[in-house]
Amino acid sequence: MITRRQGKLIAGGAALVVLIGLLLVAPSFIDWTEYRAGFAQRLSAATGRAVTIDGDVDFVLLPRPALN
Repeated sequence: MITRRQGKLIAGGAALVVLIGLLLVAPSFIDWTEYRAGFAQRLSAATGRAVTIDGDVDFVLLPRPALN
């Protein structure tokens, strides 16, 4: 029989796994192209050079992190 404490630990662990899964999948549902101007501005400030981004912007965490 599972005790109340064990049940809480199992529920907390399951919630943590679901939260991590959501955080890994969430970036694929965001339209990163809307942030293109902000990315270009920050890159220009960081590098000291004029940066322009043409085309779509995409960010994924799985199977490996990438910003295209």
